[in-house]
Amino acid sequence: PTSGAEVKGTNCSGDDGGDAMVDEAPVPVWGHYEVTSHGRSAGVVAIGGNAFAGGHAVATAAGPGSYPVQGTVLNLNTLEAFKSLDKNKLMEAEAAHLRAAVATQDGRGLARVLVLTFADLKTHEYYYWFAFPALAPARPFVATPAVPLEAALAPLSVGALGDALAAAEARLAGVRGGDSGGDGGGSAPASRDLAFFVARASARGLVVGESGGVADERGAFEVSSLEQWSAWCADAAQGVRGAPLLCMRDPTLDPAHPGWPLRNLLMWVRAQEGTPQYVHVVCWREAPGSRSASAPASAPGAAMAPRSISLRVRVLPDPESGEATTSLPQAVGWERNARGKLGARMVTLRAQLDPHALAESSVDLNLRLMRWRLLPELDTERLAATRCLLVGAGTLGCNVARALLA
Repeated sequence: PTSGAEVKGTNCSGDDGGDAMVDEAPVPVWGHYEVTSHGRSAGVVAIGGNAFAGGHAVATAAGPGSYPVQGTVLNLNTLEAFKSLDKNKLMEAEAAHLRAAVATQDGRGLARVLVLTFADLKTHEYYYWFAFPALAPARPFVATPAVPLEAALAPLSVGALGDALAAAEARLAGVRGGDSGGDGGGSAPASRDLAFFVARASARGLVVGESGGVADERGAFEVSSLEQWSAWCADAAQGVRGAPLLCMRDPTLDPAHPGWPLRNLLMWVRAQEGTPQYVHVVCWREAPGSRSASAPASAPGAAMAPRSISLRVRVLPDPESGEATTSLPQAVGWERNARGKLGARMVTLRAQLDPHALAESSVDLNLRLMRWRLLPELDTERLAATRCLLVGAGTLGCNVARALLA
């Protein structure tokens, strides 16, 4: 993914300059990524001015289709400290968070972000480096080529799964709605809990699918949070129901590859009891309320074709291979800069914040207005480069200086 940080000022008006200027301790932070219909922010993790207010505030302000990402920000006081900081140690700390999330049954905390920052207030240059930590398996997961989700679900439709997902989110919000506020910076609201979820065809859905020509697909799927994964895998192993689908909200639009949140989700499912060797993965890319999620592509008036994809992933090695899956995974994920190398990015706000730059811009604007209104053939570059020495600062000299500055 890419970073979409919004530059916000910090209130450091105290006599001692503010704690943010001297404290280099890690600070918890929240961002969010979006699954939208326009796709302009695909793959972007945004960190805004409310990043320190908690997951509930971030997700509520971001609105539908946004899912919170928890992480850490380190603001360094000097450029030397920014460059010499032990990046491997930081990533190992993030790996510890991810390993703890992988060991849970609900999979909370699988999406994380790490941000290093340094602000040079004299030159108005701001350095930042984002990392999106992901646990790396000893051997890469093996997956089949991605296919459109409507082809993988046939004869059921993407709209049927979208309806089941919307119903599950509404049900979850109703159950936990009383606990969603006042988290003090902890969890995200209940309506955003299904950034990762599981789905399976219901008994009604199996009948609908086998009959072929039935148009009413309401209730064709069951959708739940990740806690149900092991139980649903046990049902599939006993032949009671079909294999569950491992699903995630995918903020990217690449038709051939899944998005970045899948990396840690696969590590989580590998660690769960009852997980089969092969898992069907759904990368859900339909925005909440979009026509593509509630109607098939052939439906009259559909706004767009469904964009979600599906793939089959081997998450467990062959038993006879002797490959171990219990080794301690390490984390990777530092973002590359504009040159394609591992390194920080820098943005300069000198033109917007430096008083000297603002004065130069104002003088240039005045000269261009003179040429536009009074003298089109005026050589503004030569006039701007002209220097004038005033001898005497009396009434006349001051008036001449004011006229020249104007």
